[in-house]
Amino acid sequence: MDATQDENYLKLARPPDYLATVSSKPHTGDIADPNPRCLMETLARKLLAAVGKWKLSTIRWWGRLIGTAVYLLAPKGRQQTIDNLDRIYGDSLSRKEKVRIAKGSFVNIATLVMEIGYLFRVEGSIKPYFHCEGFENMVEGFNKGRGLIILVPHMGNWEIPARITAEMFPVINAVTRRQRPAWLASILCDFRAFNKMNEIDNKNSLRSALRALRRGEVVYMLIDRHIRRGTIVGNFLGHPAQTSAAPALLAMRTGCSVVVACSWRHPSGKFAATVSKPVETIVTGDRDRDLLTNTQRYLDITSDYVRTHPEDWMWMHRCWRIKPPSGDGEESSD
Repeated sequence: MDATQDENYLKLARPPDYLATVSSKPHTGDIADPNPRCLMETLARKLLAAVGKWKLSTIRWWGRLIGTAVYLLAPKGRQQTIDNLDRIYGDSLSRKEKVRIAKGSFVNIATLVMEIGYLFRVEGSIKPYFHCEGFENMVEGFNKGRGLIILVPHMGNWEIPARITAEMFPVINAVTRRQRPAWLASILCDFRAFNKMNEIDNKNSLRSALRALRRGEVVYMLIDRHIRRGTIVGNFLGHPAQTSAAPALLAMRTGCSVVVACSWRHPSGKFAATVSKPVETIVTGDRDRDLLTNTQRYLDITSDYVRTHPEDWMWMHRCWRIKPPSGDGEESSD
Protein backbone atom coordinates (compact mmCIF):
# COMPACT_ATOMS: atom_id res chain seq x y z
CA MET A 1 0.00 0.00 0.00
CA ASP A 2 1.78 3.19 -1.15
CA ALA A 3 0.99 6.85 -0.58
CA THR A 4 -0.48 7.30 -4.06
CA GLN A 5 -2.97 4.50 -3.51
CA ASP A 6 -3.98 5.91 -0.14
CA GLU A 7 -4.52 9.39 -1.53
CA ASN A 8 -6.60 8.02 -4.40
CA TYR A 9 -8.59 6.01 -1.88
CA LEU A 10 -9.35 9.18 0.06
CA LYS A 11 -10.25 11.00 -3.19
CA LEU A 12 -8.30 14.08 -2.17
CA ALA A 13 -8.28 16.94 -4.67
CA ARG A 14 -4.71 17.99 -5.43
CA PRO A 15 -4.03 20.40 -8.31
CA PRO A 16 -0.43 19.70 -9.44
CA ASP A 17 0.75 23.24 -8.72
CA TYR A 18 -0.84 23.46 -5.29
CA LEU A 19 1.37 22.91 -2.24
CA ALA A 20 0.21 22.69 1.36
CA THR A 21 0.27 26.11 2.95
CA VAL A 22 2.47 26.46 6.01
CA SER A 23 2.02 29.79 7.66
CA SER A 24 5.22 31.83 7.70
CA LYS A 25 3.52 35.20 7.89
CA PRO A 26 5.46 37.50 10.24
CA HIS A 27 3.66 38.92 13.25
CA THR A 28 4.48 41.69 15.69
CA GLY A 29 2.56 40.46 18.74
CA ASP A 30 0.21 43.45 18.41
CA ILE A 31 -3.01 42.50 16.68
CA ALA A 32 -3.67 46.13 15.70
CA ASP A 33 -0.27 46.57 14.05
CA PRO A 34 -0.17 44.50 10.80
CA ASN A 35 -1.12 46.21 7.55
CA PRO A 36 -4.85 45.54 7.12
CA ARG A 37 -6.45 44.36 3.89
CA CYS A 38 -9.60 46.43 4.25
CA LEU A 39 -11.64 48.62 6.58
CA MET A 40 -13.33 45.59 8.16
CA GLU A 41 -9.96 44.12 9.11
CA THR A 42 -8.83 47.45 10.56
CA LEU A 43 -11.95 47.66 12.70
CA ALA A 44 -11.77 44.02 13.79
CA ARG A 45 -8.11 44.31 14.79
CA LYS A 46 -8.70 47.52 16.74
CA LEU A 47 -11.69 45.98 18.51
CA LEU A 48 -9.77 42.83 19.45
CA ALA A 49 -6.82 44.92 20.62
CA ALA A 50 -9.15 46.92 22.86
CA VAL A 51 -10.85 43.81 24.21
CA GLY A 52 -7.44 42.28 24.86
CA LYS A 53 -6.81 44.91 27.55
CA TRP A 54 -9.80 43.76 29.58
CA LYS A 55 -9.71 41.28 32.42
CA LEU A 56 -10.65 37.74 31.45
CA SER A 57 -13.68 37.94 33.75
CA THR A 58 -14.89 41.06 31.91
CA ILE A 59 -14.45 39.37 28.55
CA ARG A 60 -16.53 36.45 29.70
CA TRP A 61 -19.25 38.72 31.06
CA TRP A 62 -19.53 40.38 27.66
CA GLY A 63 -19.33 36.97 26.00
CA ARG A 64 -22.41 35.86 27.93
CA LEU A 65 -24.25 39.05 27.00
CA ILE A 66 -23.34 39.00 23.31
CA GLY A 67 -23.79 35.23 22.93
CA THR A 68 -27.25 35.37 24.48
CA ALA A 69 -28.21 38.29 22.23
CA VAL A 70 -27.06 36.43 19.11
CA TYR A 71 -29.01 33.37 20.22
CA LEU A 72 -32.16 35.47 20.48
CA LEU A 73 -31.56 37.40 17.22
CA ALA A 74 -30.46 34.50 14.96
CA PRO A 75 -33.55 32.31 14.44
CA LYS A 76 -31.99 30.06 11.82
CA GLY A 77 -28.92 29.25 13.90
CA ARG A 78 -31.03 28.91 17.03
CA GLN A 79 -33.38 26.45 15.35
CA GLN A 80 -30.48 24.40 13.92
CA THR A 81 -28.99 24.18 17.40
CA ILE A 82 -32.27 23.07 19.00
CA ASP A 83 -32.86 20.58 16.16
CA ASN A 84 -29.44 19.01 16.80
CA LEU A 85 -30.14 18.78 20.52
CA ASP A 86 -33.52 17.17 19.79
CA ARG A 87 -31.79 14.69 17.49
CA ILE A 88 -29.21 13.64 20.08
CA TYR A 89 -31.15 13.83 23.33
CA GLY A 90 -34.73 13.26 22.23
CA ASP A 91 -37.01 13.29 25.27
CA SER A 92 -34.19 12.54 27.73
CA LEU A 93 -33.72 16.28 28.30
CA SER A 94 -36.39 18.87 28.97
CA ARG A 95 -36.96 21.77 26.63
CA LYS A 96 -35.59 24.09 29.32
CA GLU A 97 -32.35 22.12 29.55
CA LYS A 98 -31.93 22.09 25.78
CA VAL A 99 -32.39 25.86 25.64
CA ARG A 100 -29.79 26.26 28.40
CA ILE A 101 -27.27 24.18 26.42
CA ALA A 102 -28.10 26.01 23.18
CA LYS A 103 -27.56 29.42 24.78
CA GLY A 104 -24.32 28.16 26.30
CA SER A 105 -23.11 27.10 22.87
CA PHE A 106 -23.70 30.61 21.46
CA VAL A 107 -22.07 32.17 24.52
CA ASN A 108 -19.02 29.93 24.05
CA ILE A 109 -18.51 31.08 20.44
CA ALA A 110 -18.88 34.76 21.35
CA THR A 111 -16.46 34.33 24.25
CA LEU A 112 -13.93 32.49 22.09
CA VAL A 113 -13.85 35.34 19.55
CA MET A 114 -13.22 37.91 22.28
CA GLU A 115 -10.58 35.73 23.92
CA ILE A 116 -8.46 35.97 20.77
CA GLY A 117 -7.71 39.58 21.67
CA TYR A 118 -6.84 38.58 25.23
CA LEU A 119 -4.56 35.74 24.16
CA PHE A 120 -2.68 38.04 21.77
CA ARG A 121 -1.67 40.00 24.87
CA VAL A 122 -0.34 36.95 26.75
CA GLU A 123 3.14 36.66 25.27
CA GLY A 124 4.63 34.49 28.01
CA SER A 125 3.52 31.10 29.25
CA ILE A 126 -0.20 30.45 29.39
CA LYS A 127 0.19 27.80 32.11
CA PRO A 128 -1.07 30.08 34.92
CA TYR A 129 -4.36 30.43 33.03
CA PHE A 130 -4.66 26.76 32.15
CA HIS A 131 -5.97 23.59 33.79
CA CYS A 132 -5.29 20.28 32.03
CA GLU A 133 -6.46 16.77 32.82
CA GLY A 134 -4.36 14.04 31.20
CA PHE A 135 -1.52 16.11 29.79
CA GLU A 136 0.79 13.20 30.64
CA ASN A 137 -1.06 11.19 27.98
CA MET A 138 0.08 13.69 25.36
CA VAL A 139 3.66 13.45 26.60
CA GLU A 140 3.50 9.65 26.58
CA GLY A 141 2.35 9.62 22.97
CA PHE A 142 4.94 12.15 21.84
CA ASN A 143 7.82 10.35 23.57
CA LYS A 144 7.27 7.25 21.46
CA GLY A 145 9.07 9.22 18.74
CA ARG A 146 6.81 8.44 15.78
CA GLY A 147 4.82 11.66 15.73
CA LEU A 148 1.62 12.59 17.51
CA ILE A 149 -1.84 13.38 16.15
CA ILE A 150 -4.02 15.42 18.51
CA LEU A 151 -7.68 15.37 17.50
CA VAL A 152 -9.87 18.19 18.81
CA PRO A 153 -13.58 18.98 18.49
CA HIS A 154 -15.09 22.47 18.35
CA MET A 155 -15.33 22.77 22.12
CA GLY A 156 -14.48 25.56 24.53
CA ASN A 157 -11.62 27.60 23.13
CA TRP A 158 -10.24 24.94 20.78
CA GLU A 159 -7.16 27.05 19.99
CA ILE A 160 -5.96 26.67 23.60
CA PRO A 161 -4.64 23.05 23.48
CA ALA A 162 -2.34 23.97 20.58
CA ARG A 163 -1.12 27.08 22.41
CA ILE A 164 -0.10 25.13 25.51
CA THR A 165 1.35 22.30 23.42
CA ALA A 166 3.57 24.77 21.57
CA GLU A 167 5.19 25.59 24.91
CA MET A 168 6.05 21.94 25.50
CA PHE A 169 6.97 20.39 22.14
CA PRO A 170 9.38 21.58 19.42
CA VAL A 171 7.10 21.86 16.37
CA ILE A 172 3.30 22.14 16.25
CA ASN A 173 1.35 21.80 13.01
CA ALA A 174 -2.38 22.41 12.64
CA VAL A 175 -4.52 21.33 9.70
CA THR A 176 -6.79 24.33 9.14
CA ARG A 177 -9.41 25.53 6.71
CA ARG A 178 -8.95 28.97 5.22
CA GLN A 179 -11.77 31.14 6.49
CA ARG A 180 -13.72 33.65 4.48
CA PRO A 181 -13.65 36.58 4.09
CA ALA A 182 -9.94 37.09 3.55
CA TRP A 183 -9.59 39.65 6.35
CA LEU A 184 -10.78 37.07 8.88
CA ALA A 185 -8.29 34.53 7.54
CA SER A 186 -5.54 37.15 7.91
CA ILE A 187 -6.34 37.71 11.60
CA LEU A 188 -6.47 33.98 12.34
CA CYS A 189 -3.20 33.46 10.46
CA ASP A 190 -1.50 36.06 12.66
CA PHE A 191 -3.06 34.59 15.79
CA ARG A 192 -1.83 31.07 15.04
CA ALA A 193 1.62 32.33 14.08
CA PHE A 194 1.72 34.20 17.39
CA ASN A 195 0.90 30.88 19.07
CA LYS A 196 3.83 29.25 17.21
CA MET A 197 1.64 27.00 15.07
CA ASN A 198 2.47 26.00 11.50
CA GLU A 199 -0.72 25.93 9.43
CA ILE A 200 -1.30 23.17 6.89
CA ASP A 201 -4.09 23.94 4.44
CA ASN A 202 -6.71 21.20 4.65
CA LYS A 203 -7.16 21.17 0.86
CA ASN A 204 -3.79 19.47 0.54
CA SER A 205 -3.07 18.26 4.03
CA LEU A 206 -2.37 14.54 3.78
CA ARG A 207 1.11 14.66 2.29
CA SER A 208 2.34 17.49 4.52
CA ALA A 209 0.89 15.87 7.65
CA LEU A 210 2.55 12.59 6.69
CA ARG A 211 5.94 14.30 6.39
CA ALA A 212 5.47 16.09 9.72
CA LEU A 213 4.60 12.86 11.53
CA ARG A 214 7.60 11.06 10.04
CA ARG A 215 9.74 13.87 11.46
CA GLY A 216 8.25 13.11 14.87
CA GLU A 217 6.22 16.32 15.05
CA VAL A 218 2.76 17.10 16.46
CA VAL A 219 -0.21 17.50 14.10
CA TYR A 220 -3.54 18.93 15.25
CA MET A 221 -6.69 17.94 13.34
CA LEU A 222 -10.41 18.58 13.85
CA ILE A 223 -12.57 15.48 14.26
CA ASP A 224 -16.16 16.76 14.43
CA ARG A 225 -16.73 18.51 11.09
CA HIS A 226 -18.84 17.23 8.21
CA ILE A 227 -16.37 16.39 5.42
CA ARG A 228 -17.30 15.92 1.77
CA ARG A 229 -14.13 14.29 0.44
CA GLY A 230 -11.74 11.82 2.00
CA THR A 231 -14.49 10.69 4.31
CA ILE A 232 -15.78 7.78 6.29
CA VAL A 233 -19.20 7.37 7.88
CA GLY A 234 -19.04 6.74 11.60
CA ASN A 235 -21.38 7.00 14.55
CA PHE A 236 -21.13 10.34 16.32
CA LEU A 237 -23.32 10.93 19.36
CA GLY A 238 -25.50 8.00 18.32
CA HIS A 239 -26.12 9.07 14.72
CA PRO A 240 -24.29 8.49 11.41
CA ALA A 241 -21.92 11.31 10.51
CA GLN A 242 -19.50 11.80 7.64
CA THR A 243 -16.07 12.66 9.02
CA SER A 244 -12.45 12.62 7.87
CA ALA A 245 -10.67 9.31 7.35
CA ALA A 246 -7.28 11.07 7.32
CA PRO A 247 -6.38 10.70 11.04
CA ALA A 248 -6.90 6.94 11.00
CA LEU A 249 -5.11 6.58 7.66
CA LEU A 250 -2.10 8.59 8.88
CA ALA A 251 -1.93 6.57 12.09
CA MET A 252 -2.08 3.30 10.15
CA ARG A 253 0.65 4.41 7.76
CA THR A 254 3.08 5.95 10.25
CA GLY A 255 2.45 4.16 13.53
CA CYS A 256 2.15 7.57 15.21
CA SER A 257 0.35 8.06 18.49
CA VAL A 258 -3.17 9.50 18.54
CA VAL A 259 -4.90 11.27 21.42
CA VAL A 260 -8.23 13.09 21.52
CA ALA A 261 -8.30 16.38 23.45
CA CYS A 262 -11.15 18.74 24.22
CA SER A 263 -11.19 22.26 25.60
CA TRP A 264 -13.79 23.39 28.13
CA ARG A 265 -14.34 26.15 30.63
CA HIS A 266 -13.26 25.41 34.20
CA PRO A 267 -15.46 26.73 37.05
CA SER A 268 -12.42 28.61 38.40
CA GLY A 269 -12.36 30.73 35.24
CA LYS A 270 -9.27 29.06 33.80
CA PHE A 271 -9.06 27.60 30.33
CA ALA A 272 -9.31 23.82 30.67
CA ALA A 273 -8.60 20.75 28.56
CA THR A 274 -8.92 16.99 28.85
CA VAL A 275 -6.60 14.64 26.97
CA SER A 276 -7.41 10.98 26.37
CA LYS A 277 -4.96 8.15 26.74
CA PRO A 278 -3.21 7.26 23.45
CA VAL A 279 -5.71 5.45 21.24
CA GLU A 280 -4.41 2.10 20.01
CA THR A 281 -4.29 1.90 16.21
CA ILE A 282 -5.77 -1.31 14.83
CA VAL A 283 -4.11 -2.72 11.70
CA THR A 284 -5.42 -6.10 10.55
CA GLY A 285 -4.79 -5.82 6.81
CA ASP A 286 -8.43 -5.03 6.01
CA ARG A 287 -7.96 -1.34 5.23
CA ASP A 288 -11.60 -0.31 5.00
CA ARG A 289 -12.54 -2.07 8.20
CA ASP A 290 -9.48 -0.73 10.04
CA LEU A 291 -10.23 2.84 8.94
CA LEU A 292 -13.76 2.54 10.29
CA THR A 293 -12.68 0.85 13.54
CA ASN A 294 -10.01 3.44 14.33
CA THR A 295 -12.16 6.41 13.33
CA GLN A 296 -15.03 5.14 15.46
CA ARG A 297 -12.74 5.00 18.48
CA TYR A 298 -11.93 8.69 18.01
CA LEU A 299 -15.61 9.56 17.61
CA ASP A 300 -16.58 7.59 20.73
CA ILE A 301 -14.12 9.57 22.87
CA THR A 302 -15.28 12.84 21.30
CA SER A 303 -18.92 11.92 21.98
CA ASP A 304 -18.09 11.33 25.64
CA TYR A 305 -16.46 14.75 25.85
CA VAL A 306 -19.49 16.46 24.29
CA ARG A 307 -21.90 14.70 26.64
CA THR A 308 -19.75 15.72 29.62
CA HIS A 309 -19.55 19.42 28.63
CA PRO A 310 -22.49 19.90 26.20
CA GLU A 311 -22.74 23.68 26.58
CA ASP A 312 -19.10 24.03 25.41
CA TRP A 313 -19.64 22.30 22.05
CA MET A 314 -20.66 24.04 18.79
CA TRP A 315 -24.17 22.62 18.43
CA MET A 316 -25.12 24.85 15.52
CA HIS A 317 -22.83 22.90 13.18
CA ARG A 318 -24.63 20.61 10.70
CA CYS A 319 -22.74 17.39 11.44
CA TRP A 320 -25.46 14.90 10.59
CA ARG A 321 -26.18 15.14 6.86
CA ILE A 322 -26.34 11.43 6.09
CA LYS A 323 -29.67 10.39 4.68
CA PRO A 324 -30.85 7.16 6.34
CA PRO A 325 -32.02 4.21 4.23
CA SER A 326 -35.61 4.65 3.09
CA GLY A 327 -38.21 3.03 5.30
CA ASP A 328 -36.27 3.12 8.58
CA GLY A 329 -38.55 5.79 9.98
CA GLU A 330 -35.79 8.31 10.75
CA GLU A 331 -35.84 11.78 9.24
CA SER A 332 -32.97 13.12 7.13
CA SER A 333 -30.63 15.63 8.77
CA ASP A 334 -31.11 17.90 5.78
